[in-house]
Amino acid sequence: MKVGYRSCRVRLGVWLLPLLCAGLAPAQRTIHVDDDHPGDKGPGDPTLSNSKEDGSFFSPFDAIQEAIETAQPGDTILVADGVYRGLGNIDLRLRGKAITLRSEHGSSHCTIDCEFLGRGLDLIEGEGPETVVEGFTIRNGFLSGDENVGAGIRIVRSNPTIRDCVLVENEIGGFLGGGAGMYLRDSDARIENCRIERNAAPGFFSRGAGLLLEFSDPVITGCEIAFNEVSFVGGGIMCDMNSRPLIHQTLISHNTTGPSGLGGGIICQASSHATIEQCIIRDNRAISTAGVLILQGSNVTLRDSLIVNNLSDVVGSGIHCGGESSALIHNCTIVGNTKSGISCLSSVPSIENCILAENGKVGDDLDRCVATFSLISDGDEGLGNLRGDPGFRGPDDFRLRPDSRCRDQGNPLVGLNAGESDLGGVPRVMCSRLDIGAYEFGLGDGNCDGVMSVLDLEPWSDCATGPENPEFDTACSAFDYDINGSIDLRDLGAFFNAFGTEIP
Repeated sequence: MKVGYRSCRVRLGVWLLPLLCAGLAPAQRTIHVDDDHPGDKGPGDPTLSNSKEDGSFFSPFDAIQEAIETAQPGDTILVADGVYRGLGNIDLRLRGKAITLRSEHGSSHCTIDCEFLGRGLDLIEGEGPETVVEGFTIRNGFLSGDENVGAGIRIVRSNPTIRDCVLVENEIGGFLGGGAGMYLRDSDARIENCRIERNAAPGFFSRGAGLLLEFSDPVITGCEIAFNEVSFVGGGIMCDMNSRPLIHQTLISHNTTGPSGLGGGIICQASSHATIEQCIIRDNRAISTAGVLILQGSNVTLRDSLIVNNLSDVVGSGIHCGGESSALIHNCTIVGNTKSGISCLSSVPSIENCILAENGKVGDDLDRCVATFSLISDGDEGLGNLRGDPGFRGPDDFRLRPDSRCRDQGNPLVGLNAGESDLGGVPRVMCSRLDIGAYEFGLGDGNCDGVMSVLDLEPWSDCATGPENPEFDTACSAFDYDINGSIDLRDLGAFFNAFGTEIP
């Protein structure tokens, strides 16, 4: 087919134009911020600046907001160690830019101190997942007024990534405030490896001292939410107004509510649908339901988690399902909660493969609920249920002993390839059948006899990965000590270290 000059020119343009434009596009930069650089006229005072500041390594900005204003998509703002205060370092706005704001050496070396004059970060301009905030401590944020939210970080109609940050000692004043540590509305943000602790919302109708969610579906993973205090509802986390968070491998502990408060650890209400996986919810306090409170048509999936030593005087201390709500509570260990382990009112949750023991000093392990394939120490009836001592390894160690009655007693219809891990990250169904509780028994016990011995060496050698046997078989999970999907010399070393002992 004949190709004319015009056609060739168009085709060449299609190929050459991106190459030419790529040469003209601005390179991704690292913009530096240092509040006490040797060239700074007023170290620690962002109002006294070097007139030659340009964000370079030798002439860094001394205020974070200055760097944000000059940044372009793809840039990284690198903030040197120090305590950043005052104008340009609080009430930070990232302007919807796909940039990374990162401290140089992590949150223990870099602090944004709001000095009770405002909030730390305000992400309300459509930031997406490529907007990353990483490695800061944000403290002493304070907002007064009846409906203020988010003294540490506020995120509205934006979906940023917040990673390795500490939100501490932030406070919301006023009658209806909430989210002293962090507030999300209409957000699918990702919150990774953050600590949200010692934040306060003392207002009479305050909500969610640590984290308040409204119409939001965030992923919260690897975090610690602890020692937060609210007057009314949600000491640690409040999921409100059709929020659907995934909360994964997170510790929620020592959060409290006021004298008439509800939901010390987590409350989900107003048609919220939370998924809580591989979490520890412990030592929270509230007058009503100190652990997990589910209300108003909400639906919570809670699995492979530990709910322990939560203290309340009214309704279920561990978990309460009420107000036409529903829940799926599978493979959880629920121990030592004062009022009851799980209580139900106007709801019928699915409770399966759980341990409920030593709950109810003033109540019951299981109150007005039905469970199946569970160990309930005070003897509630149900399909496949056991009673008595669950056989924990120690007073505060809720893994199973080799002689535990919970071994291989879970629902037999849960197959070998369930694709689920226990609280410690170990694959489920290590031996012939699912175990009951948050922890699966059997790491290192290749023949499932309860002891690591010479008899386990043969199955170990059959499982070793390498050139001759490169595929990892899930049936070999008992030997994958570092849980990385391969069985190699590091796992063999760990096996011999424990050789001849009972399974950990």
